[in-house]
Amino acid sequence: MENTKKKLITYSLLLSFLILGCTSKDNSKTEKKTYLGKNSFKEQFQDTSIICKNDPSLYKEIVKNLLYTDSISNIYLKRKQQNMISPLGGELTKCEKLPYSYIDYVGTLNDSIAFIKDIIKIDSFKRIENSNTYFTDHKYVYAYRDYPVCYPAFYQININPKYNKVIDSFYIKDKLAVYWKGIKVGNADSKSFKSTVFKSKKGEKINLAYDKNYIYFYDKPYSIDRFENLPLEKNILDSLRNIYFK
Repeated sequence: MENTKKKLITYSLLLSFLILGCTSKDNSKTEKKTYLGKNSFKEQFQDTSIICKNDPSLYKEIVKNLLYTDSISNIYLKRKQQNMISPLGGELTKCEKLPYSYIDYVGTLNDSIAFIKDIIKIDSFKRIENSNTYFTDHKYVYAYRDYPVCYPAFYQININPKYNKVIDSFYIKDKLAVYWKGIKVGNADSKSFKSTVFKSKKGEKINLAYDKNYIYFYDKPYSIDRFENLPLEKNILDSLRNIYFK
């Protein structure tokens, strides 16, 4: 009887070892598969064969630092762009690391979208002096803005190219209208519209755009609350308040 008990105990122990051994072996296979899967995923995003549409080597310059063409004669506007890491985390991909964008379409004055090659006059296209926002050929003025985001980012605006005047990098006007980053400033008085640089309490430069009626914050007049929060010296605030917020 005693011998029978010993045999049963020994058999049970052996069976337990065999079961544990099989389980461990199966787990190791699973872990190996998972590990290989992760490597494959990583390799996919590091594949050197991926062609980036914003790779400068794909384009040939036709207007210095502005217009480029590809192998099938499409025309592109080249712009610098800031690539930011997603708030959700993760590394930038190969293409996202390139600090350029190449745009081949343009918004037109009749609210349609066309290819740049069909609209822009290449021989007269240029950046308007003192601005990275506005461009012109002999027929139209164009605006480019990536913030605030718009679609398309490059588009025609209703400014006469013969009489355009850049107020600062973001404001432009002709005899009839004023635009901020390509957005029309409603009811602005073009004739009196200008900008002046003031010094803040800390000595920093603050650029204020204004006409005979309003001070402007982007494309709209300043509200009194926003105006009162400007970090200007009291005498300057008082003077502007007396003119624009009586």
